[in-house]
Amino acid sequence: MILNIRYILCISLLINAASTDLFVTANTFDLIGFVGGGVTMYATVRGDPRPTADDITWIKMQGNMPEDRILITYDLKTNESRIRINELEYDDAGTYYCTAMINGVSKSVSMTLNVVVEPEIFRVTGLMTFKAVGQSVILSVTVNGNPIPAAEDITWAKMDSRSIPMPLSHDRFELNNGNKELTITDLEIADKGWYKCLVKTDEGKAEAPFLLHVLGMRSIEESAVGVVGNSVSMSCAATYVENVYPGTKTTINWYRYEAPDIPLAGSTMESEESSTQASTSVLTLTDLDWTDEGEYFCTSSYPGFPDDSLYNATLNIRGVSTSPSQGTAVLGQSVMFQCMATGDIQPTFKWTRNGDDINGESENVFESLLTTTTFSYAGVVEDDTTAEFRCIADFQGQTHQSEPASVTVLKVTTPPVGVYGVVGGAASFSCVAAGNPNPTEFSWLLGGVVVGVEDTVTNPSDSTVMSKITVSDLSREDHGDYTCVPDYPAELDNLFLGGTTESSPGKLSVIGLTEPPVQTIVKVGDTATFTCKANSEPVPTLSWFKSGSTITSGVSAPETVGDEVVSYLAISNVGDSDVAPYSCKADYPSLASHLSEDAFLRFRGIEELPLVTPAVIGKPNEMNCTARGEAEAEMKWLANGTEITVSEVYSIFVASNYDPAKQQDLIDTRTILTVSTVTLPIAFLEITCSATWEGSDGQASEVVSDPVNFDPLYVYKSPIDTIAVRYTTVELSCSATRTPLIRWDRSGRTYGVGIIDIDGKERTHSTLRIGNVTEADQGNIWCVAEYDGGMHDSDKAQLTVVGIRSEPRTQTLLQRGLSVEFTCVVDRYPLNTVSWYKGDDKIQDYDNRKDMTKEEKDLFVEYKLSVSSVTEEDMGPYHCKVEYPQGDQISQPAYLQIREPAQITLIVATGGDKAGESIELLCQASGVPKPTITWRRSGKEFPSDETSSVVTIYNEPGSSLVLINITTSDDQGIYSCVASNGVGEPVIMETELVLESAVKVVTVASASSLLVFIIAVCTAVMLFALYRRRKRKNALHPEEDKIPPPTPVEDSERDLENHVYDNE
Repeated sequence: MILNIRYILCISLLINAASTDLFVTANTFDLIGFVGGGVTMYATVRGDPRPTADDITWIKMQGNMPEDRILITYDLKTNESRIRINELEYDDAGTYYCTAMINGVSKSVSMTLNVVVEPEIFRVTGLMTFKAVGQSVILSVTVNGNPIPAAEDITWAKMDSRSIPMPLSHDRFELNNGNKELTITDLEIADKGWYKCLVKTDEGKAEAPFLLHVLGMRSIEESAVGVVGNSVSMSCAATYVENVYPGTKTTINWYRYEAPDIPLAGSTMESEESSTQASTSVLTLTDLDWTDEGEYFCTSSYPGFPDDSLYNATLNIRGVSTSPSQGTAVLGQSVMFQCMATGDIQPTFKWTRNGDDINGESENVFESLLTTTTFSYAGVVEDDTTAEFRCIADFQGQTHQSEPASVTVLKVTTPPVGVYGVVGGAASFSCVAAGNPNPTEFSWLLGGVVVGVEDTVTNPSDSTVMSKITVSDLSREDHGDYTCVPDYPAELDNLFLGGTTESSPGKLSVIGLTEPPVQTIVKVGDTATFTCKANSEPVPTLSWFKSGSTITSGVSAPETVGDEVVSYLAISNVGDSDVAPYSCKADYPSLASHLSEDAFLRFRGIEELPLVTPAVIGKPNEMNCTARGEAEAEMKWLANGTEITVSEVYSIFVASNYDPAKQQDLIDTRTILTVSTVTLPIAFLEITCSATWEGSDGQASEVVSDPVNFDPLYVYKSPIDTIAVRYTTVELSCSATRTPLIRWDRSGRTYGVGIIDIDGKERTHSTLRIGNVTEADQGNIWCVAEYDGGMHDSDKAQLTVVGIRSEPRTQTLLQRGLSVEFTCVVDRYPLNTVSWYKGDDKIQDYDNRKDMTKEEKDLFVEYKLSVSSVTEEDMGPYHCKVEYPQGDQISQPAYLQIREPAQITLIVATGGDKAGESIELLCQASGVPKPTITWRRSGKEFPSDETSSVVTIYNEPGSSLVLINITTSDDQGIYSCVASNGVGEPVIMETELVLESAVKVVTVASASSLLVFIIAVCTAVMLFALYRRRKRKNALHPEEDKIPPPTPVEDSERDLENHVYDNE
């Protein structure tokens, strides 16, 4: 076959060398087909002469052609030769040639076909395999396919778990022989079940299942744990296959290593599953204690297998091994407990007080199997001496609690008690605190603040400590609640945190004089009064002394007022002999007495007090003060308690009438305070005058006047900046203190006095009212308050006048149908709205022939009203209206007028054409205003006194009807209609009337004459009705036909002198 192919190829080459008119082209190259499917290969064959199907052959390079499954065709239209292979087999793969031969010339083209075979898998080992625990097993397969599957295409998985990644991570699983063998060593019960080998390539996939039975000891808890007082169970199981060894069971026994020959009681046997049976033994221990901890083991045996295995189990006991001991703590501080728990894992702890959970700070230390927890509980109270504190260890849900512990509370057993102490005397406190351990020191607090006092510490007994303090030289500051605070040092080795605790308070009541007599200064002949007050509990005795000697004259009986005792000493008609030191003493029985300091009686005082002084703000002013005493006084001025010194604002003058050459009992000292410029802050200062005397005994005394101030005279409310609308009335107001004359000024103009209103608080209000305001009134305006001491100007207010800057102007059109525009210019600020009106009617936005626009400039806005296609109905007055928040302004009216010359539009004569018949002449004319029509006949006025016929004329603006009832030959002639409206020259249109000779008049007129007469009468009636209707309309709306004056009133002609200033 190979020789034949080579021969054909050689012949083809020789022919191709001789001719180039044959072409063979492959339409398909490398094809892939699947076993059982079909495939088609194409080649295009062209030549001259044209080839036929007999000229084309297909051959296969390797092997024979599948003659029974192929179909070869040739399409003359497309020049395509096709070969179809059905029901592909693996051997159909290879290289195919399409060869064409014409006239001894041949050409060929080759194509390759690959036949793909899906992978196949075959088990080498059986479907079911039995092995014992600890043995090994090999599961293997063989695979086939095209292409041959690679190792990475083969994976293994366990049916009851997720697929095992390759290579397997467990060291007991191993893949060999290109992943076609799975080896499992040291079998366990958990290894039993279904396994699957999966081959997966791009061509398809295949799989093979395996069932593995593992016999022997199934499971055992290698380590078991139990909590003291609870129960624990340990189990192990051995498996067997019932259909292999029917009727046999596994025997399981439990032992302790301490007694390996004695089986333990308390185990039970159970069986599970249906096809693969298991015997399970469970050992349960109840009410665990520490002796149950240790090593356990179980054995199992199964006939037919060498499974006499022995499995170990360790039981670990968990629980609290050391309970907390009795705690010691200072009242209000923290107590520390310690608790130990043993177990193979570190437990968590919680603490309870009388069964309720409590919080605190804890620290756990885990060393091997022992965990020590130290717990601090804050805020110890006295009830904790009987409370039960427990530690609870939690081993992952299993708990064990300790024995209870209570607290020994250290506190102050005998607190200080309340005592009295007299000012200047002494008082003592003591307190006793519990010991064991003893406090190292005591602190004493007064109102929570440590006081430095003498402290004596003693030990009344082995378990108590006492502290005693003494407070000497008592003062009012020593009054209050005293507490003692023992300080216990910490002893952490004994779990004692130490700290301080505070006793209940003992009150020290410091008693004595609460208000001793003070220096009194009076004028000669006046009455001097001294006051003495003392605490009333316990009740004291009050005594008065003059220069150290007891006095009773002028002394009042003691009187109890609240918690004080009061006594008064009154000295009337004071003279020289009364000048002395006075004192008061309070005696408290069994305690002590309290004597006051000396209080002196002096002749000193201020004779001329400074007075409230009216002062114009911005002007100078002054105050006077005169003191009288036995000597010259040192005089001072104070403002809000601070001394006034000489400065640019203040000057001070001081003088006295002291004369060294004279014997003077009383001396006057005078001072004057001058303020260069009074301001509001100065006016509101409280000014006092102070006089100080230095006595011969070295005692100084000071007298201070009651505070006064300047009464400020000023404009306290100034006019404010105001915006006014042109030609309206505007008001400005100001207010001043007291009752000045208020006038109003403006830059370059004086308005005079405004409207004055004085209220009951001596406040004056003035109002300036400016009527018909214009730009001439703009500028700064202020009010001036005129006082006797000067004038005060208010702040300046800016008056701004806004409104219409430029008003719309009258517009005159020479004909209808044109467009016209009105312009209104207004101030832009403040914000405003502008409306347009025709007469009294506001022009709306929806009027399609009237368009309103605006253009904003920097300071003003141009508002425009455009009227298009003007008709006579648009004639009339127009104005704009601007609305500000401050008011409105309406412009002068601007008229829209049309001045269209008269024009005759119709002149016609109707009626009979013979003498004796009726004739109607109708003339109509247009123009604005509507023209007035008159008639002429043959150049003369018609009708006139010379007219013999009966003539009736119906006139209305723009139309005239002449009715001649019975015509005569005199009525012949040229009739002229003359129309005029004051615009331009009158216009004339003529018509000629010619009558035939009259015929004999009979009683019955001809039908045509009668018809003409009726039409003429009806026309006259209609025109007369129209005329009456127009007159009625003009009566209701006379302004529509009113012709405005040709020159409207301009702004320049406005009466600008019509300003009204209401200055009364």
